[in-house]
Amino acid sequence: MVQVIEGERASAEGHKLFAVTVLPDAGQAPGAVLCWHHGVGEHIGRYEKVFARLAQAGIAVYSGDIVGHGKSEGHRAYIESYTDTVEEFLALCEWAAADVKARYPGAAPPFFIGGHSLGGLVAALACHRDQTRWAGLMVCSPAMDVEMGLVLKIQAALGGLLAAIAPRARMVPAVDPKDMNPDPKCVEDYCNDPLNTVGNLPMRTGNEVLKAMRWLRARWPDFTLPIYMHHGEGDKCTSPKASQAFVAAASSTDKTANIVPGGYHEVLLTAGVADTLTDNMIKWIKDHATGPRAAAASGAGTAAGATEGGNATAAAGAAAKM
Repeated sequence: MVQVIEGERASAEGHKLFAVTVLPDAGQAPGAVLCWHHGVGEHIGRYEKVFARLAQAGIAVYSGDIVGHGKSEGHRAYIESYTDTVEEFLALCEWAAADVKARYPGAAPPFFIGGHSLGGLVAALACHRDQTRWAGLMVCSPAMDVEMGLVLKIQAALGGLLAAIAPRARMVPAVDPKDMNPDPKCVEDYCNDPLNTVGNLPMRTGNEVLKAMRWLRARWPDFTLPIYMHHGEGDKCTSPKASQAFVAAASSTDKTANIVPGGYHEVLLTAGVADTLTDNMIKWIKDHATGPRAAAASGAGTAAGATEGGNATAAAGAAAKM
């Protein structure tokens, strides 16, 4: 039976953060470790079945609710600074590396980094800091870009100003939950889950996400490590075309891209598709858990890459469940 360990961490700003670790059976050392980041407005409990499958396959998962999400403290779905979000995720990764070292003395298993939607974007940003720490990057329906309607384009033009004047105002149009999953029961469960934040996003959140997208897009070719990506063909929340463009632009020679025909945003949580995608993730991780790169991918280290930031002042346009 897999081990599910719930705990508490503290953010750099002092928020209490809900942490979840899912390990293989007691006595079984993991063959790999995945540090995972969830999407905006949701919580980590939604990935319980996925994490259990990974742990059953010998892959330990370290994750938790980020600031302002799920069981963690903070203003709901509010991102003050995307660079802070990246730093918090890297802090989780450092904590995971230390925990693995303490639990499993000896050679450390290879570490992978990944996430869903906004989590995919944050994972890519964190990975960009120092790719040598990771055996591979796994992005699932990542928020590399969004399709903008008229309202979002207007907000994009005024995003920096609006985010400064009314940072917590929920003015960024949220995607229709029915566009996230084809199963009406799953949509109903999502809307009724008190740990989710349903509805428009804060202006600052939208603006920070767009800044993050723009900063990373100029650096897509920098990626040289193995990359795994899957995305639903019919995703109306984040852009499958942008995900394909990211993979194509990356300089890595080891790239796996899977566009799921007719898939919605939450293909990883869609009945009839989820099990196959989880199997694909498990196989990909295991296939990349050996070799010189994997042996050096400890998940710990000092950020060596470029620091995100920049002067992008456009927009709170990145609405939707990222």
